[in-house]
Amino acid sequence: MTATAHGGDIAVSDSAEAAIGGLVLYGRSEQTQAPTGKNLLPAYNLYGIRTVNGITFAPLPDGGFHVTGTSTAVATYQLHYNYNLLNIPAGTYRFLVTGSGTGFGGTNVALQLYTNTGSGLVSRIVTIDGTYTITDDTTADYARLRVETGKTVDCVIHPMMMLNSVADTTYEPRSGGVANPSPALPQPIRSVGMTCGLNLLRGMRRDRGLSNGITYSDPGDGGIHIEGTAVADSYSDSTVSSPNVLIDGNYPLLPAGQYIVSEPETSLVKWLLSAWKATDYSRAMNNTSYAAGTAQNQRRFVLTEPCYVLFRAAVASGTTVNVTMYPAIYRDETYVEGIVPPAWEPYSAGQPQWMRITLTCADDAQGTNATHTTLPTPNGLPGIKVSSGGNYTDADGQQWVCDTIDLAAGTYTKRCGTIPGYDGETIPGAYLSTTGGLTAGATVVYALATPVVTPLTEAQLTALRSLHTRDGTTVLTNDAGADMDLTYATRTGGGSYVEGVRQGLDDDVNRAQAAADAAQVTADAAREDFRRVVRIDTEGLHVGDSQTSNEVMIDSESVNVVLGGRKYSKFAGDYVQFGDYQLRRSVDGGLVFKKA
Repeated sequence: MTATAHGGDIAVSDSAEAAIGGLVLYGRSEQTQAPTGKNLLPAYNLYGIRTVNGITFAPLPDGGFHVTGTSTAVATYQLHYNYNLLNIPAGTYRFLVTGSGTGFGGTNVALQLYTNTGSGLVSRIVTIDGTYTITDDTTADYARLRVETGKTVDCVIHPMMMLNSVADTTYEPRSGGVANPSPALPQPIRSVGMTCGLNLLRGMRRDRGLSNGITYSDPGDGGIHIEGTAVADSYSDSTVSSPNVLIDGNYPLLPAGQYIVSEPETSLVKWLLSAWKATDYSRAMNNTSYAAGTAQNQRRFVLTEPCYVLFRAAVASGTTVNVTMYPAIYRDETYVEGIVPPAWEPYSAGQPQWMRITLTCADDAQGTNATHTTLPTPNGLPGIKVSSGGNYTDADGQQWVCDTIDLAAGTYTKRCGTIPGYDGETIPGAYLSTTGGLTAGATVVYALATPVVTPLTEAQLTALRSLHTRDGTTVLTNDAGADMDLTYATRTGGGSYVEGVRQGLDDDVNRAQAAADAAQVTADAAREDFRRVVRIDTEGLHVGDSQTSNEVMIDSESVNVVLGGRKYSKFAGDYVQFGDYQLRRSVDGGLVFKKA
């Protein structure tokens, strides 16, 4: 018999040793949004995951934080590093930290704001929910989270600062009072499994160059090879002398926003960054340097408007070097959301080129025998929320139109399309946009009017078929954050191993038949498919897909179930079901394989 289970991580305790009967992966796309802009805290978090005095602060995609640990002293986490970043007009404000979990409450975890008063003194507010009146227009030097000494916490929190006149205290991400997504403050769209496409920096502009004794060459993989002894300060590219150069592929046009530069792999080379405004080509940044060993918050830069960026490698006079390096520029939300980018990846204009979904089937007592597979899928698995008409409903009752991968059907169903730069295209229904609307240049993920179904490749099917449940306990996970439906063989109700493996063999036979029907194969090809399921050799008669190690094997003494190359049981009962066919005892005491 079979059972079903659902979730992002699935654990079942009644599974039998058998191939997975069915597996469906559901797509999902999310976007950090502040639709009213009521949360006046700045949108920037410049430190990523950080541990201070025993407390770990981990940013979450929605702007909240997971706070864990036991504080050995007062532990604080600064929400932004720029002094005077937040202008606060005179008025009454509410400071609110909502959350749940161990240690949350009182002043254990609080929001702390430092402000400059008219007399130059610093005023401190420590509160989880309280109001404060500012009598004169002022500025906030910085805001930070605070955990008192000796507190043990494991909670999820969401800080807000808003006007006390705002009645709705429902949490919104930090936005500095700016509603978003909007053309002025676009927000990226993340689909499950989008693990690459983060590097915004193109490779070298020319194949080879010599500068003051240093040779810069292109290794062909998007990096830069640097070799020689500098007789004077040396750079990987010449200084821009004309605005016309800015349209060259070496100068990416980056929108307004906050970015982070990768750390140089060696202290012998520094990165140099310059930027020119797209409007008039006036200089926005000039040779800002970034060295190895520099903290994340020291490798950030902010563009207040769209700019062309020049990224160079610099070697100081007298330095000898022979190294290949891999520069990158990432959007700062890479760190804000706690998503650690890979050590390096090639330039892809910020668009994902592939995704990895790794599925692991592990038994508590047989973890070393876990089976897993990796699925490359272009552009991740997108999915958008809808009020009705979705193909999937999550645990909260929310409907989604989403792409799906279905093992039993052997198909990838695409229900969402993506437009990387909107230019007036017709959108048939629901959509997500980086700017919140159908504005020029926005990235738009939208529901297709008609789904597109394509077959999974044989390599993908073979990889998925390799997954199997264990006898007893099975844990199924994926590293992409996708929800799953699992159909598996179960021992519940006294089922035998034959019953446990039946579903997997059913699927193999049905897929072979479906493939034959769809392709309208010739009679010879059909006979070949049959020989793949039923074959005879020196051991006896085998019934089962020859490309797997699971089958029913009939020899001169008995009928056995073979799993992973090992015999487990003899024939029990009157028949074994294989799709529309049965292997059963005949009236004369023999065996017959025929339609039920």
